[in-house]
Order: sequence, then C-alpha cells, then structure tokens
Amino acid sequence: MTVGLRYSTGKTTILCESTANKYGYLTTEKSYRDFNLRLKFKGEAAGNSGVFFHSRITGINPEHGPDIQGMQVEVDPSVGKHTGKH
Repeated sequence: MTVGLRYSTGKTTILCESTANKYGYLTTEKSYRDFNLRLKFKGEAAGNSGVFFHSRITGINPEHGPDIQGMQVEVDPSVGKHTGKH
C-alpha cells in the first residue's frame, strides 16, 4: 500500500517519504522464513513507525488502513523513548 508515499532505492537503502501526511506499508511479494534484518532508522518528524516481520496483511479497512497480523518492532524517536537502541 503506497498511496501518499514515495519510495526510492539505493545500493543498500530504501527511502520512504510521505507526500500526503499518511502512513504506508512497503511489503514483499515473497515470504521469507530465515533472514537477518539489520536497520538504521532516521525519523525526521513526529509520528508512529515500525517494522513488521513474519507478518501479513489480512484485510483493508478504509477508516484505519490495513489489518496486519504478526510481529512489529516499534520505532519511536520521541525524547526518552529509546526503542531500537542497544
């Protein structure tokens, strides 16, 4: 689901920019069982973000977007919220 979003890719980078102050979801067509995921996240504005993995979209609700079943790592750049840091 990419309405209101612009994605660009580099050699090892995926950049997502909101063009309409909306959330979006970047998904793969394939399913992956075993993988290593390493991320750097840079949130430039306040908002809710995260990374879903071992997840799937189970439906679309026009009021709030997709229904997602699975795990998510929450990323919150707010002061005092050190999610994702080790």
